[in-house]
Amino acid sequence: MRFSFRRIRLLILLCIVLLAGISTAAAQEASPTNVIIIMDASGSMQALFSDGRSRIAIARDAVIDLVNGLPPEFNASLWAYGHRLPQDDPAASCLDIEQVIPLAPVDPALFSQVVSEIPAIGYTPIARSLELAVTGTPPNTQNVVVLMSDGEESCGGDPCAVAGELINLGFDVVINTIGVAADANTRAQLQCIAQVTSGAYYETNDAAQLTEALEEASVPPPPVTGFVQIVTASGEPVASIGFEVINSADNVSLGSRVGRGELPPGEYLIRVNISPTMEVTATVVAGESYNIPIPEAGTVRLVDSAGNINETFTFTLYDPATQNPVAYSSGGEALVPAGTYDVVINSLPPISETVNVSVRQTVDMTLDVATIQLVNEEGELNTDLNVGVYHPDTGEWMTGGDGSVSVLAGVYDVRINTNPETIMQVEVGEGETLSIPIGGVGAIQLVDESGAPVTRYPFALYSPDTQEWLAGGNEMIEVLSGTYDLRIESVPLIIMPVTIVTGETLNFPIPGTGTIQLVDESGALTSDYYFTVLDGETGEWIYDTNEPLPILAGNYTVEIRIEPPLVVPAVVTADEITSVTVPPLGTLEILDADGQPTDEYVDIYDTSENLLGGGAGIQYQLPAGIYIVRYSTGGASVEVEIIPGAVTQVQPE
Repeated sequence: MRFSFRRIRLLILLCIVLLAGISTAAAQEASPTNVIIIMDASGSMQALFSDGRSRIAIARDAVIDLVNGLPPEFNASLWAYGHRLPQDDPAASCLDIEQVIPLAPVDPALFSQVVSEIPAIGYTPIARSLELAVTGTPPNTQNVVVLMSDGEESCGGDPCAVAGELINLGFDVVINTIGVAADANTRAQLQCIAQVTSGAYYETNDAAQLTEALEEASVPPPPVTGFVQIVTASGEPVASIGFEVINSADNVSLGSRVGRGELPPGEYLIRVNISPTMEVTATVVAGESYNIPIPEAGTVRLVDSAGNINETFTFTLYDPATQNPVAYSSGGEALVPAGTYDVVINSLPPISETVNVSVRQTVDMTLDVATIQLVNEEGELNTDLNVGVYHPDTGEWMTGGDGSVSVLAGVYDVRINTNPETIMQVEVGEGETLSIPIGGVGAIQLVDESGAPVTRYPFALYSPDTQEWLAGGNEMIEVLSGTYDLRIESVPLIIMPVTIVTGETLNFPIPGTGTIQLVDESGALTSDYYFTVLDGETGEWIYDTNEPLPILAGNYTVEIRIEPPLVVPAVVTADEITSVTVPPLGTLEILDADGQPTDEYVDIYDTSENLLGGGAGIQYQLPAGIYIVRYSTGGASVEVEIIPGAVTQVQPE
């Protein structure tokens, strides 16, 4: 018996039909079907069938024959493994997987050209091939993978586990497997792959068994669902009429559909939302459509003043007596039986009106919609920004969109997500397109002396008029062009005006940072004393701390907070530490003439009569040396020597 290429094509095609699971009627509703063929081109495919032809030759012809018979609306792709690298380098051969024909509308000529040149020389990396083929499938489509193999996985993978994991990850795919002269291990592996993906396994051991298998598989499985379709009196589908589905067996509502609904076989009560309500008992048969004709109908349309269909807003028609929805617009129009309806146009705010529809009559509702759009400096639509529309009185969000929105004529508050946010109030008339020009965008960032970005300091831009915070960060920020007050949270704080230019980045230079710290006479860091940092030129206060202080490079004055303060100039260099030494200190205690502690005010001078400080009731911390203490009462002056680490008491003579 000769090997039947036509029958092996039917076998593979059956795998595809099993996935699709659709009748001709259902196919009209289905998403695109993608056929992904994984072809075994491992070295074992060089083995011969009983007719003397190799397995790879049979597989080539089968794939070509299959593609020639696929419906033109299908997409197809071909993966192959083991076709480029021989088995003398197992590691490399196990990575030899290629999508030789990308997923695209079926192209029989391309398949014939490519497939006929595929050799069989390598290993069998089934698991990795499945992973690559399935993860490359597009979403919202029916995907059937047909895997042909004459051997089990030979690269250490677990194809069945991979297939199950792909399903768990949500990939919508069925994998049908065909064993070509498969041994027990191969058969078990391919059966497992098919089972976990709700697919089917087919085995071909010789020509006779192949013929028998193909005969059994040549009849596609029956479809599992049927349809209920609302139609006109002439049988044309109606997409706008809603209906409720009630299970006749238990009188439980299964919800509503619009125009068409897919249902399991059975008997249902269909309650069509027209006036008066139409109730029909429908027997749904798998693979068939139960058509429910409605009375002769008319059409309701939403149009602009020029008579053009207006699809900006949907609308719903209601039964005036029950206020139940009867029909929903599709593409700006709705087909409904003759009668009177309340119509609600789903605009913001909604618009209501009543229409009378006659048989074969078209009723037009006229609505000229206004448009608010954003344009750039060249007047072109700017879809990079979002425009939000708000009620001017309540502030309630009404609608929004990227670049443009459609609204009714009126007054609105508009917010645009520029940086800073743009807020304005606008008025638009019927049919008017209001273009809001949005200035160009520039950028600002902090840079060091080499021009490299500096992200150490947060910075912000403020309105120069209101001082309102507008934008900020510690990396480059994009803002509308204009003038701002820049505030950099460095030490010292930097505040100054800047101008942002469209299309340009303002690189704001900031000095490097050094550190000021206090150390004792041994050079050890000390936090025993607070110190104040002042601007070295203006004397303006900058910072108080008792810890090492990161600070911009520059000239400063450091006041060590002892009594009296010790004032030291400090020059800070970028990336260096400036240490201010606190000298050894002694304590000066003020006594009265009786040798008792006193709250009398005293001034302290050095020997050159320079005033160092003063106060009342204070223990003074002073470096070693000679000082003059002058009492405010009686003007007594006492010379005293301060010894580091000691308490020196002084009293008037």
